[in-house]
Amino acid sequence: MTSDKRSLMKNVLVASVGIGLAFVVVRYRKNLMRKWKSVWQKTPLRSQHIEIVNNVEKCQEVVETLKSHCRKYQVLGFDCEWVTVNGLRHPVALLQLASHTGLCALFRLSHIRGIPPDLKELLEREDIIKVGVAPNEDARLLCQDYSVTVASVLDLRSMAHMVGEQPLGLSKLSHNFLDIELDKDWRLRCSDWSSPQLTSKQVQYAANDAFVAIELFKYFSDRINPRKFEFFRPRGQNLQKTLDICAPFIDVTFKSKNIGAQGQKKGTRNLLTTSADNAKTSKETRRSYSTRSRPLYYNCFMEAPDGELLCSMDIRKADWYVTKGLADVIKEDPYTLRLKFEPSGRATGNVGDFDKTIKVNQCVVCGKKESYIRKYVIPREYRKFFPIIMKSHMSHDVLLMCTPCHQKSNRYDLIMRQKLSVECNAPRENQAEGQKFLEDKQLRKVKSLALALKNRETLPEARIKVLETNVLQFFPDWQSLSPERLDEILEMESLTPNPDFRCHGEVVVEHYKNNSGLVNFEKMWRQHFVDTMNPQFLPEYWSLTHSEERLEIKADRGHVHADDLIVAGLDPGRILKSSKESSQEST
Repeated sequence: MTSDKRSLMKNVLVASVGIGLAFVVVRYRKNLMRKWKSVWQKTPLRSQHIEIVNNVEKCQEVVETLKSHCRKYQVLGFDCEWVTVNGLRHPVALLQLASHTGLCALFRLSHIRGIPPDLKELLEREDIIKVGVAPNEDARLLCQDYSVTVASVLDLRSMAHMVGEQPLGLSKLSHNFLDIELDKDWRLRCSDWSSPQLTSKQVQYAANDAFVAIELFKYFSDRINPRKFEFFRPRGQNLQKTLDICAPFIDVTFKSKNIGAQGQKKGTRNLLTTSADNAKTSKETRRSYSTRSRPLYYNCFMEAPDGELLCSMDIRKADWYVTKGLADVIKEDPYTLRLKFEPSGRATGNVGDFDKTIKVNQCVVCGKKESYIRKYVIPREYRKFFPIIMKSHMSHDVLLMCTPCHQKSNRYDLIMRQKLSVECNAPRENQAEGQKFLEDKQLRKVKSLALALKNRETLPEARIKVLETNVLQFFPDWQSLSPERLDEILEMESLTPNPDFRCHGEVVVEHYKNNSGLVNFEKMWRQHFVDTMNPQFLPEYWSLTHSEERLEIKADRGHVHADDLIVAGLDPGRILKSSKESSQEST
């Protein structure tokens, strides 16, 4: 073989090897990059630093450190632990927060005996995102137990779904994308988190949950918004763009039913492939929260027979008057109708002005003009127990809000409900005393054992004997368990009506009826809404005393009984005397 042929063969061989290597690198680039990082970069857990906070002084110090970290990267891993005894949940005992630097702070709320102001302010800051799996539930429990409103929470499962991954639990997400195995032994998960001293396993378990949450956020953030020249550009520079993309999911509870029980199906597109997909994702999220697909206010107008403007109204109600032959359409734009009969009364003053004013379809807090939800300033769970005279003309207290503002307002309302529960001795449904049905926990356990015995094919014989023994202990007169008796057990009802149950809303309304009156109850809720949300776009003439003014107008026309005024918390003698004097003057 000549030297030229040998040289040619050598070049062909080198080229073949090069092409093969290039193919392998391209085909398995993701796995190779992961291996490269695992060899040359630190594993995430190496950067972990745990701080246990047992007192207020330590809390102030650690919170200041977390705040300083959030100035560069305004995201915190977030999780909570609590103790459940005999089916009754105790207040949250441990709060975990982790920063992007690896600091994991374990706040022992059961030892601090509350949430200090510095920590409360950190949790309520809207510019700091708290990430985790099901963080809304933890936020709800903190609000219920310590009256703190955790703002800006983001469920990692939403981020997983956005990039086309299955929205799994924290442990599986950690295993699949961080190569970190979390110890989820039920004995550790259900251990005593309020004990005088946490074990080393408890500390590591709690710290890992918050730490993994922030690391998963970083991972999904890189998938959602890939960094160019990632080895040289810090993550913080791309953070704001990631948060803008995730904005529709902040403070929104993740619902797996919206995407299927098994997560995203194979073959579906990544939700970030196009801007159209992003819009679709945002739309689907809003729809799951029952946002309105059409305006609430159409601003149709109704006139009296003499042409005086009475009120603005909904188009369906306007069409009802026309269909029934009670009014004629006199103008199409704006849609205006005139009554054929004299109305029983015409509202005057601020009440009349509010009825006539044009309402704008926008969030009353921030002014956003799309994707709004009805907000009942006085919650319906109380309003439904009001007397008939105070149930009419509810439109004054039905406002429009965008999804983020609505979510925020609901958190503040939860705090108000909790205060009313204590003030009026009215347990809520999430408290044992406020449950409509009582459960026989022992019978529930026996039914669970009976269900296992119905599917005994997969159980070993020793396990079957243990289950049968436990069930027969509950029924001492039985000698054996036949299939018929197992069916009988499964048909037993473990829930019984609570004889002492009274609806929370009913008890609260009854309390105010007998004390300061329902008008003051309404004013309290309206003031609460104004103080907590600072609405900038309320309808003109919206008033804290709207109901009181409307009742006085009705009393002036003889449409209100003295008993109704007493229930409302008004002085019937003063109002009826005033209305009588007004009628004499007009005569």
